[in-house]
Amino acid sequence: MSNVSWGWKKVLQIRDIVRPFFWDSIGNGHKTSFWFDNWSEFSPLKSHFSVRSITREGFDLRESVVDIVNSGSWNFPNTWLDLFPVLNLLDIPIFSNREDQVLWRKSYCRIISFRMT
Repeated sequence: MSNVSWGWKKVLQIRDIVRPFFWDSIGNGHKTSFWFDNWSEFSPLKSHFSVRSITREGFDLRESVVDIVNSGSWNFPNTWLDLFPVLNLLDIPIFSNREDQVLWRKSYCRIISFRMT
């Protein structure tokens, strides 16, 4: 990391502080990570699972939200509903034709829109 600028090093140092303020608004569900992005009040969902439990069931850590929905239902094994109660609380997103958007969440209830490219 010796070739990285001072400014970028500072940004990397605060990433865990600012990460909760980035919020994904689901559109078509293709650009929002199911496991790592904040798109639900229970996100990031990776915090509720181990990598082993995810991959053992055939899921991929690179999957987007749309990849986990099948015909309007979550594509989870039935055994997971008992093992991971958070799954019972997840609302199935209603997908649209627009792309997912990253928003800035100023506080718990207030979200400010901006576009990241």
